[in-house]
Parts: sequence; C-alpha cells; structure tokens
Amino acid sequence: MEIKIVVYSIDGTEVSSTIIYGKSKWATFGGDHPQDLLPEPIKQYVQGLYK
Repeated sequence: MEIKIVVYSIDGTEVSSTIIYGKSKWATFGGDHPQDLLPEPIKQYVQGLYK
C-alpha cells in the first residue's frame, strides 16, 4: 500500500511532498489492515515538517 501526501502553503505553493509505503508483516491475506500501517509513518513525516 502507498499513500501520497502533499502539503501546500496558503498561496497554493507546494511546500512538501512524500509517498509513504506500508507493507504487511503477514504473507497471507487477512493480516494487517491498511489503516494499521499508516499512523507511525505519517507521524514521523508530520514531525519532520516542524523541525
């Protein structure tokens, strides 16, 4: 699974962009749900915006 995040300034200029990849640790179907793969990578990305 992958998700693209683009952050724009108020005037419409692109400030930052990234693609976050998530892969289940299970090799079978029914493993991790997509929403379970996103919180930590998104948290790290957003924290990086404020450094």
